[in-house]
Amino acid sequence: MLEPSVVYITTETVAKKQQTSNRRRPQAEDDEEGFNPFRGFGLPFNEPPRRREGSGSGFIVDKNGYILTNMHVVDGADKIKVKLYGDRTEYPAKLIGSDPETDVAVLKIDAGKPLPPLRPCRYVLFYKPYQVLSSFTDAEGRKTLAEYIPIPDIYAVGRLDYDSEGLMLLTDDGWLNHRLTHPRYEHPKTYLVQVERIPDEKALEALRQGVVIQGRRTRPAEVALLTEGELPPIPERSVPIRYRANVPTCWLRITLYEGMKRQIRHMTAAVGFPTLRLIRIAIGPLSLGDLAPGEGAWRAGLLPGDRILAINGNPAVRFQDLQYAVSLTRREQPVEMRIQRPGVGELNVVIMPDRIRIVPTIGVTNPLLPVLNDGLPYFPASSAAESEPPLTAGDRIIAVAGKPVEDYADIHRELTLRWDQPVLLTVRRSSGKPGGQDVVLDANVPAQTVRDIGIRPVWGKILAVRAGSPAEEAGIQPG
Repeated sequence: MLEPSVVYITTETVAKKQQTSNRRRPQAEDDEEGFNPFRGFGLPFNEPPRRREGSGSGFIVDKNGYILTNMHVVDGADKIKVKLYGDRTEYPAKLIGSDPETDVAVLKIDAGKPLPPLRPCRYVLFYKPYQVLSSFTDAEGRKTLAEYIPIPDIYAVGRLDYDSEGLMLLTDDGWLNHRLTHPRYEHPKTYLVQVERIPDEKALEALRQGVVIQGRRTRPAEVALLTEGELPPIPERSVPIRYRANVPTCWLRITLYEGMKRQIRHMTAAVGFPTLRLIRIAIGPLSLGDLAPGEGAWRAGLLPGDRILAINGNPAVRFQDLQYAVSLTRREQPVEMRIQRPGVGELNVVIMPDRIRIVPTIGVTNPLLPVLNDGLPYFPASSAAESEPPLTAGDRIIAVAGKPVEDYADIHRELTLRWDQPVLLTVRRSSGKPGGQDVVLDANVPAQTVRDIGIRPVWGKILAVRAGSPAEEAGIQPG
């Protein structure tokens, strides 16, 4: 929720006029603007200062009263005041710093109380499988989103029928939810629709112009009959559609600008071509991309609480073991796991890794070490920069919140679990002297509103090279 963290800023700038006298400012005798009762005496006169007011907004980034805004809002201001959300009090603000290149300024107020810093909203794109409800609970015991998304306090943007599949957006961003679901904004939603038989142009045009369902004519829609070459890859459904050898099927791409209950199914039935399968592939600018139903682990049936015992026959001790196993697996080769499920016992699970959609890989694994970088041990303005005592280059992190860590993957996991809380880092610091004894100390790092505290670790040696990868072809070797 953004509102409590947003503030209203007002500014006042005084443009002072230079002091002048009638000797230095000759005026014509009939010039009324230059009238001065002390004319001829050479006495100075002052024009009243001109005041310019401005306003803008910002947001709280720290509970101690630090506020981020645009530099142009406060540039040159003599007075800056801040109003908090739901509070009529005007708090004087001090300009801490600004950067004209990025148009960013930092203010500080003393409200006499902790303030709510901006908490970034969370967004989850999810491929809802067939016969899963678009909610987190169900009195009838059917599958729900809770079996796939173990993230609290996020809500589905719109609905997708129990027997439909495809793209869902879940978020705690109420503003975006409203923008994407309110009818007046007319955000498009695009679907792939498999129907019985092949619609002719008359039926397609009827769908485009609108058909009457439930006593109301639907709005105009975009409808296209797809050829086999135009159809994107379609994942297998958990329950296949009914198949009849003498009844052909085809796929349509339909884009709607409204959202009636089971609208597409009613529309295709109204023109005589019942819907067999329905997959949503886009909500406004958001598209399905490479998402697969439930993703790899969910498709394989892994559940929260499962403990991984072995991967591809090798014991699994750390999360990094799983990262290595997946990254070093050949394309189209599955990952075999031995897991222990509470109340069930040990099970064998086979998972097909998902295609990498954003970051290309070359087939090497290179872990980050838990040692702070010599050049820049942490990013300026991050919470690591405010640790007490200060962190220094070469510090080796050996524990997070009292839990021992061996590598950066361990650190990242512990930070993720405490992303909005202060963190206690235990570090080992070299004495800097030959034969000197290392010092172990605790550093308190303030909370950060993103899942990173700003430390810059050292890159380690390459541990493995995937067979057949570009890295192997280039001659790169472990070490």
